[in-house]
Amino acid sequence: MPPVDTRTQILDAAYRLIQKSGAATLTIEAVAKEAGLSKGGVLYHFSSKQKLIEGMLEASLNHFEQEMQKHPQEGPGARTRAYLEATFDFPAVPEIPSAIMAAIATDASYLKIYQERYQIWQAELNQDGLSAERAMLLRLAADGLWMADIFGLSAPAGEARERLRAEMLKLAGGQDE
Repeated sequence: MPPVDTRTQILDAAYRLIQKSGAATLTIEAVAKEAGLSKGGVLYHFSSKQKLIEGMLEASLNHFEQEMQKHPQEGPGARTRAYLEATFDFPAVPEIPSAIMAAIATDASYLKIYQERYQIWQAELNQDGLSAERAMLLRLAADGLWMADIFGLSAPAGEARERLRAEMLKLAGGQDE
């Protein structure tokens, strides 16, 4: 396994801190201690708590984009299918949703980072060879599944989850029913 760079080490420490103790404990000092670094070491990479939170949000969005890129990007509905696949695989990282929720709870302006990226993704899905309505329906269904996973809202598991995945991917196949 390659060594973790310092920036990633700091972000991982911030995720852990929020997961363990809540958003209120997120300070540069606490993150430095959790990461095993000096306060100056953290400030070198993130000049303020705001920049650290923005870095956490950007990292979560970039991680999701990387998950999407793992799936084929050709043919009608390919980007939508990649979005769906990434969503089904993404809940395995509980620290990220915690960081998102904690950041937005402390300052709603952080939501703008997510809103901008989702506008880009939806525009891509709208040009994916499916109807814009189907693409949006599938994205919203996937986002609802992700939220159900985060909050334990009777999200499907096991075989039921796999059947749901197959049905959503079928709808993203570009074929009208």
